Amino acid sequence: MSAVVSEIVENSLADNAGLGRGDKILEINKTRLRDIIDYQIAVEDSHLEMLIERNGRQRELVLERNETTTPLGIRFESSIFDGLKSCRNNCVFCFLDQLPKGLRKNLYQRDDDFRLSFLYGNFITLTNFSDDDLDRILKQRLSPLYVSLHATDPEIRKEILRAENDKALIYLDALLKSGIEVHVQIVVCPGINDGRNLDNTLKELELRFPQVRSIGIVPVGLTRFRAKLTKLSVFGAEENRDLIGKVRIIQDRFLKKKRTSWVFLADEFYLQADEPLPSFEHYEDFPQLENGIGITRLFSHEVEEELRDVSRSLSSQSSFTVLTGQLAAPILDHIFDKIKKRIGRNFTIIGIPNRFFGDKVTVAGLITASDIIAYVKSNKLGGTLLIPEVMLNSEGLFLDDISFREMKKLIGMPIETVPVDGKQLLEKLSALDGRGG
Repeated sequence: MSAVVSEIVENSLADNAGLGRGDKILEINKTRLRDIIDYQIAVEDSHLEMLIERNGRQRELVLERNETTTPLGIRFESSIFDGLKSCRNNCVFCFLDQLPKGLRKNLYQRDDDFRLSFLYGNFITLTNFSDDDLDRILKQRLSPLYVSLHATDPEIRKEILRAENDKALIYLDALLKSGIEVHVQIVVCPGINDGRNLDNTLKELELRFPQVRSIGIVPVGLTRFRAKLTKLSVFGAEENRDLIGKVRIIQDRFLKKKRTSWVFLADEFYLQADEPLPSFEHYEDFPQLENGIGITRLFSHEVEEELRDVSRSLSSQSSFTVLTGQLAAPILDHIFDKIKKRIGRNFTIIGIPNRFFGDKVTVAGLITASDIIAYVKSNKLGGTLLIPEVMLNSEGLFLDDISFREMKKLIGMPIETVPVDGKQLLEKLSALDGRGG
């Protein structure tokens, strides 16, 4: 168990002390570090005694900090030092079970680690959880956390989660009563936890767990690689409209009772039903943005707000083709039309069919490089191609483990990534226009 240093900031305290890339930090002030959380707590002390390992040999470093000292300047290969807590469930809709071989290696990690929930907003089931985990969360006040609940009925939970030891509701109760902020997710599987079962889950959450900060309802994701898995389906347009209507009644009731909608639906339900998205105000402080809930409305709002402060200019003739998922294409067409009317430039919005994962997968974040390459090679496209950054990870890799640089060479056209933030998008478009589009 050790923290492997990936980078040292030049002229930082760690740099001046002689710490280097590849060093392993074993202890700080006699405390073993399990993860970046332990590290962040440990380095709050002004006097730091580090036990490090370099080339198989251990040595000690002493660092003194004060209010004016430069930051430590240490970055790590991973935020988890003692290994991810793995998931032992066999969830009926698990996305990992629907992945073919040859994708990015980290996609196959079956993690169910509360530390990733606290650090990055990952959802955990609390079924691969222990009393020690609970004790640590309460001691270090690790809040907020994000929990995949799906149902409160024990039999439905068995059918969905297939967990070895399901004490999730007990742990959820303990977390909430101790003041830990918890956001809940329900993945709706038609025929299992929808309809009356969904009604019962929401009622029980209201009665037993009123401290839950928010509830997000999202559709099940199904790829074409399910031949040997449990047969599942997705909602059609009419079923999506029924769900929207049902949840709207619940939201109105909670607005009066709790002054919050409390229950929020994934963007996909509205887009697939061809229903208007709720207002910007509906999403309050966007409590489930990491779950993709409200991200479309937020993006649209940011663009509109930024356009108000942009000088009107229709002189640019730069041409761009935006490649996205089929679900987002219609609304992006509307958003980019507003950009065009305000600042010029020509935009063509194309929703790429997802050949890799199948036609039931329509979101931009699951488009692969191979789908983009195939589409570009078989269609005549003009201008600079733009793709959203959500198609890539922090290392510039698509889901099918092809790098952006490699894909760019293969398609032989100018292509750029653009952020899904309104202000940053307009800044990027301006920069591209300055380079000739």
